Amino acid sequence: MEIKSFLHYQTVEVIGEGLSGVVYKAWDTKQNRAVAIKALKFPRDKASSLFNLNDIKTLTHIEHPHLCNVYKVDEKDGYPFIVMELIEGKTLQQLLREKEFNPFQFLKAAIQISRGLNRLHHEKIVHGNLKPANIMVNNEGTFKLLDAGLSSFKNFQNNPDFVPPYEAFHYLSPEQIANNELTFKSDLFSLGVIFYQMLSGVLPFEGEDEDALCKSILNVTPSYKKLLKRKIPGDYILVIEKLLAKNPAERFLHTDELLVTLEEIDIFESHENKYKASKYNHHSPRQYLMISLLVVLLIIFWYIITSR
Repeated sequence: MEIKSFLHYQTVEVIGEGLSGVVYKAWDTKQNRAVAIKALKFPRDKASSLFNLNDIKTLTHIEHPHLCNVYKVDEKDGYPFIVMELIEGKTLQQLLREKEFNPFQFLKAAIQISRGLNRLHHEKIVHGNLKPANIMVNNEGTFKLLDAGLSSFKNFQNNPDFVPPYEAFHYLSPEQIANNELTFKSDLFSLGVIFYQMLSGVLPFEGEDEDALCKSILNVTPSYKKLLKRKIPGDYILVIEKLLAKNPAERFLHTDELLVTLEEIDIFESHENKYKASKYNHHSPRQYLMISLLVVLLIIFWYIITSR
């Protein structure tokens, strides 16, 4: 892969490549910091029809702990490129190959991911391509969403130049498959697929090819048996079930509602664990009585021995 230069950014190496572009690790000579540069594969006019470049420019004014910060949107030789925060770590996709998340790990991750998505939605930005490959976990364990505004799925069925890979179809919402308008609730469905996968280790919808997979997403109700076997708490399953509703009207009203629900579960479980710890760390009245009697008997025994 050719290493290109971009204005005052000195590229070092290619660190990723996808349908939309090539990602370089680079050095910003003006700000003296390492950055990531995503060079889009399409010229400006085509990129504007495929992606929402205005959404990406909006992100340059936002700094959020659970979003990949975007520093600049510019172009070289008529091709747009995006300068972003360089995140050292792994994608959620890589983590899912290594392990299943226990309920505690899942809840902490789900809250962080939902906070990032919620900020996007408050900026009126629909991600449109949420999947584990677009979620990074940095070396400190913080989850961050990538590629907001770079979804080609907003009208992909009418775009002959865009052929998505089979794996990407797993995270599409029913309305995306039906070629309807994307909304915040489309992101919520994709999030439900990711949450299901994090807790079960498998995907909720399968098919031998794209057509079969799309029919499954449109018509099949996911099985929750594996989650029940893993003894995943019922409230977690109810959250996922609501996210994966076929009808957008039956999902959460907004990411606000999802986030509040997850945070309330977290608060409840924290208090429950404290109560359990308190319960097991304190002696019952019967235990105190037995200890007192034992002390009295020892005193009497000591008195008898010393008297002799």
